[in-house]
Amino acid sequence: MVQASGIATATYQDKGCGKEFGSRDNIVVYIGEKDEEGNVTPVATARASINVAAAQIGAIQYVASSASVIALNGYGTEDHPSSTSVEFQVVDESGNAMPDRKVFFTTDHPLGSASLSLDNAVTDKDGTVRVILNSGNVPGTMRIKASVNVNNTAGDLIKTINTSSPAITLATSLADEDSFTLGASLYNTPGWDWNGSSVTITARLGDHYQNPVIDGTAVYFRATGGLIQESCITVEGECSVKWTSQNPRPVDGIVTITAQTRGQGGFQDSNGNGLFDIGESFTSFAESYVDANGNGLFDEGSAYQPDLDIDNDGVNDFSWSPTAYRVNVEANGSYSLAESNFYEEFIDTNRNGVIDTSAGYKFQGDNCSQAALDNGHCADQVDMVKTLRLQMSASADAYIEGPFLWSDDLGRYDTSKILTCLDVSSAPKDIAWRVSDSVERRNHLPSGSRTLLNIVDTKMLSTSTGEIKSKAPVPVLPVWESYYPSLSGEEKRYTYLKQRGHLVTAQIVRPDKLVDVSPTGLGNVVLKVVTVNGGEFASNPLKTDFLGYGSTLVTDLQGVVSSVDVRSNAQDYTLIVRNTCGYGLESGKLVITADNGVVSNVSGSGNALSAPALTTQAGVSVITADIDATSDAATVVKFSIAKDTSSSTGNLSVTLKVKDPDFDFDISTTINNYLMMD
Repeated sequence: MVQASGIATATYQDKGCGKEFGSRDNIVVYIGEKDEEGNVTPVATARASINVAAAQIGAIQYVASSASVIALNGYGTEDHPSSTSVEFQVVDESGNAMPDRKVFFTTDHPLGSASLSLDNAVTDKDGTVRVILNSGNVPGTMRIKASVNVNNTAGDLIKTINTSSPAITLATSLADEDSFTLGASLYNTPGWDWNGSSVTITARLGDHYQNPVIDGTAVYFRATGGLIQESCITVEGECSVKWTSQNPRPVDGIVTITAQTRGQGGFQDSNGNGLFDIGESFTSFAESYVDANGNGLFDEGSAYQPDLDIDNDGVNDFSWSPTAYRVNVEANGSYSLAESNFYEEFIDTNRNGVIDTSAGYKFQGDNCSQAALDNGHCADQVDMVKTLRLQMSASADAYIEGPFLWSDDLGRYDTSKILTCLDVSSAPKDIAWRVSDSVERRNHLPSGSRTLLNIVDTKMLSTSTGEIKSKAPVPVLPVWESYYPSLSGEEKRYTYLKQRGHLVTAQIVRPDKLVDVSPTGLGNVVLKVVTVNGGEFASNPLKTDFLGYGSTLVTDLQGVVSSVDVRSNAQDYTLIVRNTCGYGLESGKLVITADNGVVSNVSGSGNALSAPALTTQAGVSVITADIDATSDAATVVKFSIAKDTSSSTGNLSVTLKVKDPDFDFDISTTINNYLMMD
């Protein structure tokens, strides 16, 4: 600034010229004339020198890294290199850049063979310095430490200032076979008769240390039915594709989806160097294939799913064509043959045109020590293959069997007999229906379907009805049989169909109050299936008897009677015991007690065994009839009664006695009492 006195003043500020031990700075001042174009011609010049004191280092600070995630050595790409440049800056106490300062570099810890390009470097005119971190063979995280020494004018060390970079991740793009998984957002789609039903298929990949593989790893997909996107690229160790239902469809409704990526086998890194060494245990793998029929075998030219008879009783449990592989399905669920030839494809890793079923005896991968390489290990990688199976369930169909009654003797529901009427008057009863998507395939209902019970004059205590969730298909029969080798016959069929479809259960009993109930004494229970497209399917109705057992006493002379009268002559009586369903007693013993008169000619029919026992003691006659629990027929006992030596009145009582399942005594239930006169 020029003052009126003609004196000009200016302020000088050091910009780092003081360096480490100070310096002398030259200053030049001139005055001149400016022309029309703005150029100045000096007419007078003055010079001066200033001694600049030594600048004091204020800080060293991290600036930037060219990459925060780098690939392991040998796995670098353009997007994910195997090195990163890390930049630091040295500034003075005023924040000015300090050139010509030596900076020292180290890592915060050793990690495999990862290394720095320099031990030290000198800052440039901007006070910055750079060092390169080269990745090694072990994944993990590292920080770069930078330090600068502060010396006095005599060159003696006063202190050291340090800083560190943020953590830099060292990752691999080579997945480990043990860390490759495949999952689906839904396993029972409404895809049999519905085009466009979609499922998200997700692959997850980790390396030998269970860390996510580096972003950009490619996974490839194929499917035996429907349509699937070809590939996806991992981000944070996972990626997804979309599968969509359409023709063709495997005839059993089960689609096999296969994911494939390059990787390496697993090994036990005993010395922790990140490399496979001679003597360490490892797993090797043969070439994989698309197991389209899920039987665990590589099939060439065989039938797709020929086994339709679960229990080998000569009656097929499924009705798809045993010679078909894939079919074209119409909107109404009907289908026509698309393909009968069945040949499974394989992943030809070594491109020799044949499937190599031997895993070999060498480690497959890239992480080998030199000694292992010299021994023939790491010559190949692995085409890792994972498979999952989806159900293309019918969206507009349902198959309902039952209801069935729980059997304590069998330890399961008795599917040999379909209930039409059930006595719920005295105790809760457990019943079940077997439900699937179709009579042809008997797979799970599609997710989103609902099961519900319509109940009249019956109390429901519990039920498994509700919305159907995602359920994976059961293994194919030949594989499933290996899991349950001891099962055979109906037990085998029951267990397989229970797992392949659904077993919908309920526990029911008589209403709490018998007011405003049906005068017939019968309630009603119906299972309904509501499909995902809004259609409804109903089971056959189950009648429920809420009144229970009663008895009818009949004579040849008088017909139905309400009392026993043998004062004039002896009579033949028939006692019939049944419930409102019309069934006889379920189990136990029917006991008829007459406390006067003379009883004779006892016989049984219906589900009462033919020779009931008759005992007499102290003038009391007791008839005991055992019940055939396998029969639903009415319980019938015939007997004759004549008057005894003294005329009197008494009772004819009818009682059911059932053995308590836990204790050694009988539980007695009175069915009826009749007045006796002789």
